[in-house]
Amino acid sequence: QSRTEKKNPNRSKGIVLMAHRAGFDLSFLAKEIKRAGHKDLSLGKTGVIAAIDTLAVFKARSMWDYLNREPPKSFSLTNLYQYLNGKQMGNAHDALGDVMGLNEIISKHNITSKLKEIATSGVGQIRVPITEEELSILQNGEAKFGQKHWLI
Repeated sequence: QSRTEKKNPNRSKGIVLMAHRAGFDLSFLAKEIKRAGHKDLSLGKTGVIAAIDTLAVFKARSMWDYLNREPPKSFSLTNLYQYLNGKQMGNAHDALGDVMGLNEIISKHNITSKLKEIATSGVGQIRVPITEEELSILQNGEAKFGQKHWLI
């Protein structure tokens, strides 16, 4: 047993990705796995079990009630960052810049628990494809992403 399992035996095993527009990122990762020639490797086999789309989570009215603010007109990551932090986001639309910007929003406004609460209600959850058929559909760009789950 790992230290994490000893500390919290109820913790599920697997990686949950969190991203703004997570469907895009999952599709991109699946295509990169295919491009790298890993035919027998799918996202599910890497340990990724699900993703949380923060775009959907930030659209939830309960998030704005928690923050005691009106929601912004646009939910793009750069707009959310400026709206909540009062400054422009550096390196917007760059993978590392987006990760750092999202992390700053979450940590600065102490919304980790609210984000988890909203996501566990089903909002923003995306199931990671496991079967070869699902992976092929994702890699070929044929998948549609709904607010609550991955749809074929």
